[in-house]
Amino acid sequence: MKQHLSAQEYVRNLMFTIMEADAVAPQPLPTDLLEYWGKEIYDACVARYDSYINKEVDDYRLNDEEIMDLLEEANRKLIGDTLATLVEKGAVKMSIDENGEVLYSATDEGKKMLNDEDEDKTFKQKSKWTKVDKRQN
Repeated sequence: MKQHLSAQEYVRNLMFTIMEADAVAPQPLPTDLLEYWGKEIYDACVARYDSYINKEVDDYRLNDEEIMDLLEEANRKLIGDTLATLVEKGAVKMSIDENGEVLYSATDEGKKMLNDEDEDKTFKQKSKWTKVDKRQN
């Protein structure tokens, strides 16, 4: 098993493996989600590597379950941040029904944004991870 010289090297190798798998997946993950997942993985790997260096744990590598938990956390954060941004921009309004459930609905401005292709670019982020699409059409 490869030993990594730093947490950053481990993160790079881990993200490269994820990006390679995503590039050939029939349904690739959204770039924004990969970006959030990358941050969650980075933070977890740095913390684990520090614990490993301090001899608090025997291994610095994350197992499959931990990596999938980080994906779920990244997805929750992305959804929350996206909704917060849409509410802040006035594209979505938030309300609470009689049962105490939170409801989201598009405002007139939000409906306009959904129908306007140019506005779609407003919510897209550029990924720092290079994504290569290897799927065959």
